[in-house]
Amino acid sequence: MAVKARCEVLVGNKVRAFELLNTMLHWKATGKKYISEHFIADIYAELGDKEKAFYWLAEAADNMAPHCALFHKKPVYDQWKDEPEYKALLKKANLNKP
Repeated sequence: MAVKARCEVLVGNKVRAFELLNTMLHWKATGKKYISEHFIADIYAELGDKEKAFYWLAEAADNMAPHCALFHKKPVYDQWKDEPEYKALLKKANLNKP
């Protein structure tokens, strides 16, 4: 569902992306399905919402979410790679060392 939401953003259908995102957030909040925080962060990043993307990345790092350690390899985050908050997330996820 996260991949579909990201694709919807890329084709310009943000309304549908938000619908999918809201479904994922609902499932996460109710415990209906496991939704990794990094998937939510990826959608917010695709939407250009740095604050929410970084919030969910921090949650993913705190919860040791699967694949969280790969966020720095995703091009969608390149727009913020020089930001202090991004560098702090790298450190939090233990990715700041070569």
